[in-house]
Amino acid sequence: MTELVFKTDKGDFNVSQFSTDGQRRFQLAQQLVIEVRNLSNEIESKQAALQWFKDELQKECNAGTKIQEDE
Repeated sequence: MTELVFKTDKGDFNVSQFSTDGQRRFQLAQQLVIEVRNLSNEIESKQAALQWFKDELQKECNAGTKIQEDE
């Protein structure tokens, strides 16, 4: 089994030496790191999809669909 390491500015710490609560908190923190990474990827994908839709909508913009301003 690989050693779990909690890295901080004060050094690296062996998670297996943490209390049971500390080990559980580390596991939850690791899960959150993964979820944040996944959400970041999902956001990036959705931003790309949104840009594609905007680009496609631009094709609908022409003299016939433009709202004429009153003078």
